[in-house]
Amino acid sequence: MLMHTTHSCQDSRRNPVLFGILMAMALFGSGSGSAFGAELISSAPASQSAQAPIWLDSNALLQKIDAAMASPPAQDVSFACRIAPGLTHYWSARVTPPVLVNIFEAAMKDSNLIEVQITKAGPTLFSRDALDNMAQALKQQGEKVLAGVNGGYWDTQSRPVGSLAGNGRIYTAATHQWTLLRGDHSYFLGNVEVARSVKIGSSIIEIDSYNAASPKSGSCLYLPEFGNETPTVPKSTLAVRLKVPDSPRRMNEPIACEVIDNTSGPGPFALTANQGWLLLLSPVPVDFTEEIQPGTSAIISFFTRSIKSPIDLAISAGPMLLADGEIALAKSSGETSSLSGSAPRPRTGLGISREGNRLFLVTMEGETAGRNTGATLEQLAMELRRAGAWQAMNLDGGTSTCAWAYGRQISRPAPLLGSRPVNNGLFFVISSGSNPMLRQE
Repeated sequence: MLMHTTHSCQDSRRNPVLFGILMAMALFGSGSGSAFGAELISSAPASQSAQAPIWLDSNALLQKIDAAMASPPAQDVSFACRIAPGLTHYWSARVTPPVLVNIFEAAMKDSNLIEVQITKAGPTLFSRDALDNMAQALKQQGEKVLAGVNGGYWDTQSRPVGSLAGNGRIYTAATHQWTLLRGDHSYFLGNVEVARSVKIGSSIIEIDSYNAASPKSGSCLYLPEFGNETPTVPKSTLAVRLKVPDSPRRMNEPIACEVIDNTSGPGPFALTANQGWLLLLSPVPVDFTEEIQPGTSAIISFFTRSIKSPIDLAISAGPMLLADGEIALAKSSGETSSLSGSAPRPRTGLGISREGNRLFLVTMEGETAGRNTGATLEQLAMELRRAGAWQAMNLDGGTSTCAWAYGRQISRPAPLLGSRPVNNGLFFVISSGSNPMLRQE
């Protein structure tokens, strides 16, 4: 369609009026909500149902969403809304399979207006909160929040799995098979290996665990975000307190700090923001005590092999859904049980376009409440591919699945739970470098 339109414009230059009309449609859309205008404006994904989406304003779309959750439509319906320049919301209700679908498509590089943020429920590493509360917290920080979904995995202790980094903080940093990274405005999706170390004086110590809830012997590093104190550790533990500047931190970028003091014992050791990070060592390296005097310089490093540039965003979940445009579930070693993969469940996923300039966040949930309704992982993969994703990964799902836009939750509340508290979320916000007028409420 785009190629045909370009050709028509070239042929119509002999007719200035016709040429002007075609160029206006190409730049601004037809304004009629037709498929022709939608394709020109936003490269709309392939039809999610038998019909092209009908374009609505936010109020009209919210009415459609609320009506569908109250009483499922008897036939497929599909709508679209321009949330902001560079961000489009596609919503549809399907009969077969019976699902409600949210697709948020952001033009990350084309518009330079939209950016994605990972938000951690606060104040500790283990905190959980409703997605709506996370969005409101971002607003209180001055962000113009546009849309969001629930984020990555967390374990039974509510600790994020794999790597989680964003908003200038590195909450967890561990090797994980399925991780999204952003470095120098470029995205990487796949297996990520993380090397962690601390250099104090001339000694380099590999970090065995980072913010671990149940540390074993070796070297463990803890941030104030872990909580009020570290877990109990072996009696022969040396605790080195490090003064780390309260400035944005990124993976692949050394964090310069210095030794405050050190002490020994079984712990637990207190953790507070003004008392620095704690490096716990058990057993203590030979001849190391001479290098841990107050004021000794130190460097903390979290390095990945996937992206060499500084990484300001990381989130882990899985499995991989798409690899180079092909469904990749058969290549994934996890999520193979019927409970998690081939049975219908509420699902959340993210994808990146082939050119790397568009990011997709998708939720699929059943038309009736319950964790036993929704989509399979394969159906989620197909949905992301239809939307335009080339690489894609599954996020946390089930009762965690949630979509937020237009200032409110727009997905069905989980039975008995309402909006389930989750550990972290992904949000599209107006870029800090964009026009200040766009950041106003």
